[in-house]
Amino acid sequence: MSIAVVVELGMTKQSRYNEATNVYELVTHRFVKAMYNFNEYLQILSKTYGEDYVTKQLQYRRAFLTRAVSSELNYEQLANLLYAFYKDPEKFIKDIEAMPRRNQATPNRLR
Repeated sequence: MSIAVVVELGMTKQSRYNEATNVYELVTHRFVKAMYNFNEYLQILSKTYGEDYVTKQLQYRRAFLTRAVSSELNYEQLANLLYAFYKDPEKFIKDIEAMPRRNQATPNRLR
Protein backbone atom coordinates (compact mmCIF):
# COMPACT_ATOMS: atom_id res chain seq x y z
CA MET A 1 0.00 0.00 0.00
CA SER A 2 1.27 3.43 -0.84
CA ILE A 3 -1.01 5.37 1.51
CA ALA A 4 -0.60 6.07 5.20
CA VAL A 5 -2.88 7.39 7.88
CA VAL A 6 -1.51 10.50 9.54
CA VAL A 7 -2.71 11.26 13.05
CA GLU A 8 -2.26 14.77 14.43
CA LEU A 9 -2.07 14.79 18.21
CA GLY A 10 -2.70 17.65 20.59
CA MET A 11 -1.72 18.21 24.18
CA THR A 12 -2.86 20.55 26.91
CA LYS A 13 -1.33 21.10 30.31
CA GLN A 14 -3.21 22.31 33.32
CA SER A 15 -2.12 22.90 36.89
CA ARG A 16 -4.44 22.12 39.77
CA TYR A 17 -4.14 22.32 43.50
CA ASN A 18 -4.45 19.05 45.42
CA GLU A 19 -5.91 19.94 48.81
CA ALA A 20 -5.11 16.52 50.28
CA THR A 21 -1.36 16.88 49.68
CA ASN A 22 -1.10 20.70 49.57
CA VAL A 23 0.75 20.41 46.27
CA TYR A 24 0.11 21.84 42.82
CA GLU A 25 -0.04 19.10 40.20
CA LEU A 26 0.55 19.36 36.47
CA VAL A 27 -2.10 17.45 34.53
CA THR A 28 -1.40 16.61 30.89
CA HIS A 29 -4.20 15.73 28.49
CA ARG A 30 -3.39 14.18 25.11
CA PHE A 31 -5.95 13.89 22.34
CA VAL A 32 -6.31 13.30 18.61
CA LYS A 33 -6.77 16.59 16.76
CA ALA A 34 -7.20 15.21 13.25
CA MET A 35 -6.75 12.11 11.11
CA TYR A 36 -5.76 12.34 7.46
CA ASN A 37 -6.22 9.69 4.73
CA PHE A 38 -8.26 7.49 7.08
CA ASN A 39 -11.25 6.96 4.76
CA GLU A 40 -9.04 6.29 1.75
CA TYR A 41 -6.97 3.83 3.78
CA LEU A 42 -10.08 1.92 4.92
CA GLN A 43 -11.40 1.78 1.35
CA ILE A 44 -8.15 0.25 0.13
CA LEU A 45 -8.11 -2.23 3.03
CA SER A 46 -11.72 -3.21 2.33
CA LYS A 47 -11.01 -3.80 -1.35
CA THR A 48 -7.86 -5.78 -0.56
CA TYR A 49 -8.97 -7.89 2.41
CA GLY A 50 -12.77 -7.62 2.49
CA GLU A 51 -15.05 -5.70 4.81
CA ASP A 52 -15.44 -8.55 7.33
CA TYR A 53 -11.69 -8.67 7.93
CA VAL A 54 -11.44 -4.90 8.36
CA THR A 55 -14.41 -4.82 10.75
CA LYS A 56 -12.92 -7.64 12.83
CA GLN A 57 -9.54 -5.87 13.05
CA LEU A 58 -11.18 -2.60 14.11
CA GLN A 59 -13.10 -4.43 16.84
CA TYR A 60 -9.84 -5.98 18.11
CA ARG A 61 -8.15 -2.61 18.25
CA ARG A 62 -11.09 -0.89 19.94
CA ALA A 63 -11.25 -3.59 22.64
CA PHE A 64 -7.51 -3.45 23.18
CA LEU A 65 -7.21 0.32 23.34
CA THR A 66 -10.20 0.63 25.67
CA ARG A 67 -8.63 -1.80 28.11
CA ALA A 68 -5.10 -0.39 27.75
CA VAL A 69 -6.23 3.17 28.52
CA SER A 70 -7.94 2.11 31.74
CA SER A 71 -5.20 -0.21 32.98
CA GLU A 72 -2.82 2.40 34.48
CA LEU A 73 0.28 0.75 32.99
CA ASN A 74 3.60 2.55 33.04
CA TYR A 75 5.24 3.54 29.72
CA GLU A 76 7.43 0.45 29.47
CA GLN A 77 4.54 -1.93 30.16
CA LEU A 78 2.33 -0.14 27.66
CA ALA A 79 5.05 -0.21 24.99
CA ASN A 80 5.51 -3.97 25.48
CA LEU A 81 1.76 -4.45 25.32
CA LEU A 82 1.44 -2.41 22.12
CA TYR A 83 4.27 -4.36 20.48
CA ALA A 84 2.71 -7.71 21.39
CA PHE A 85 -0.72 -6.61 20.21
CA TYR A 86 0.27 -5.18 16.84
CA LYS A 87 2.57 -8.12 16.14
CA ASP A 88 -0.40 -10.54 16.20
CA PRO A 89 -3.72 -8.97 17.26
CA GLU A 90 -5.81 -12.12 16.82
CA LYS A 91 -3.57 -14.16 19.10
CA PHE A 92 -3.20 -11.34 21.60
CA ILE A 93 -6.92 -10.59 21.88
CA LYS A 94 -7.44 -13.99 23.52
CA ASP A 95 -5.46 -12.72 26.51
CA ILE A 96 -7.07 -9.28 26.65
CA GLU A 97 -9.12 -10.22 29.69
CA ALA A 98 -5.85 -10.85 31.54
CA MET A 99 -4.99 -7.15 31.26
CA PRO A 100 -5.31 -5.39 34.61
CA ARG A 101 -8.24 -3.06 35.16
CA ARG A 102 -8.00 0.04 37.33
CA ASN A 103 -7.13 -0.64 40.95
CA GLN A 104 -6.03 -4.22 40.26
CA ALA A 105 -2.55 -5.65 40.62
CA THR A 106 -0.44 -5.90 37.47
CA PRO A 107 0.22 -9.50 36.36
CA ASN A 108 3.87 -10.62 36.39
CA ARG A 109 3.95 -11.01 32.60
CA LEU A 110 3.54 -7.25 32.22
CA ARG A 111 6.14 -6.24 34.76
